[in-house]
Amino acid sequence: MSNLEIEGIGALGIMSKNTFNLGFSTSFDYVTITATPAGEGITVTGVGQVPIQEGANQLVVTATNVSQSETFTINLNVTKEAGGTGAVVDPKDGTVSYDKDATDIKNPETGAFMNCSLMLLAIGGSLIAIVGISRKKKFFNI
Repeated sequence: MSNLEIEGIGALGIMSKNTFNLGFSTSFDYVTITATPAGEGITVTGVGQVPIQEGANQLVVTATNVSQSETFTINLNVTKEAGGTGAVVDPKDGTVSYDKDATDIKNPETGAFMNCSLMLLAIGGSLIAIVGISRKKKFFNI
């Protein structure tokens, strides 16, 4: 297999290893595994959306061609977190840590409220002008 990846974790690294031990924090009840065969005629099983539970999970992906098969085992220790959806893989040892700030959605300070303020000011000014004209008051002397 040329590539084995878990969505939210990333590529699992060197394909010479057949066992991966990972820790992962998530709020989902499944992980999505994708695999790229190393050549034509290879069938891969154990990919797609795979159900997980909190604690130890053993996920098995198998690549098979006409004459041989190779099995990749992913030992995934899952911690359930409300809203947790991301993880960071340490390339040295393959361990995974959760980076909460990397997945939180934060609104940038854009000043978008300014449009509303300008509209309110324009509406207020228009109302004052309408009331003044309707009372036949002059705003200036000629």
